[in-house]
Amino acid sequence: MNRNDWIADDISTSKEKYAQEARDRWGHTDAFKESTAKVDAYSTEDMADIRVAQQELFEEFAHYVGTDAGDRRVQELVIKWQKHITDNFYECTDEILQGLGRMYIADTRFTENIDRFGVGAAKLMSDAIEYYCLSKA
Repeated sequence: MNRNDWIADDISTSKEKYAQEARDRWGHTDAFKESTAKVDAYSTEDMADIRVAQQELFEEFAHYVGTDAGDRRVQELVIKWQKHITDNFYECTDEILQGLGRMYIADTRFTENIDRFGVGAAKLMSDAIEYYCLSKA
């Protein structure tokens, strides 16, 4: 199985597994509608590229586990992460970003997924996002 086929299969499985939960929780929001429209328009190759970019960002966060959440390099990753979400899925406001950061450690599915790239990466992302959002308030 080539890279694009593997990623497409992984995305398809995730969509099927969590689609109803996502619709129930966020289906009424503009962000959900925007994300659905964007994702539906992507080719398999587009989604593969987006997934690889996402994984690279998780790897970068994992690289900085043990670093202070307010460290300039970690904060730059938060900005990249917010831009990645906005560019590829929906307008990721600071409020949405802060909610995502909290979810990364509150929901073990997110924690386990992010921590595949390095134990503690989800906690660092969450803490760094919180720092970022509170420092702008």
